[in-house]
Amino acid sequence: MARPGKAQGRRIRRIRQTVNQHRAMLNGPKNEERLIRIISDYLEHGTDRPPWLLGVRAADAQEQRQGIDAVVMSTDGPLFIQVKSSDVFLRKFERRQQHRFENGRRVFIIGLIIIQARHSDGQVLGNALKILRSTREQVRRYGLRRPICRPA
Repeated sequence: MARPGKAQGRRIRRIRQTVNQHRAMLNGPKNEERLIRIISDYLEHGTDRPPWLLGVRAADAQEQRQGIDAVVMSTDGPLFIQVKSSDVFLRKFERRQQHRFENGRRVFIIGLIIIQARHSDGQVLGNALKILRSTREQVRRYGLRRPICRPA
């Protein structure tokens, strides 16, 4: 069988990209709800819950427009989370968010988490807690209500 030409290869890549984007759009709301359910269950039943972790809710319409999927209440104020379905979409989101500034500092508004169907609830919770700790630490270190951007 003959190898596809460059133009055909580009078309195939574009089709795959479109399929992956469509799949991500379908899975996005499910993954957001899953994260909120897992954190809520942990807050309600977890015995080793950090004392700074107070609650979680879905983002409202205005927060959604800013790229926020979930808001976690902490003793240091709200911590924002964006749920992504793959590392590719996470990097793409980071690139779009790099140029936001607050008080002369480049800020990264949201803690990012990747959630896939193959991840167990325990893995999702472990990753979420790790990201929330990091986000909270940045909020405390820089005196912001939003975490500062990772170096580009």
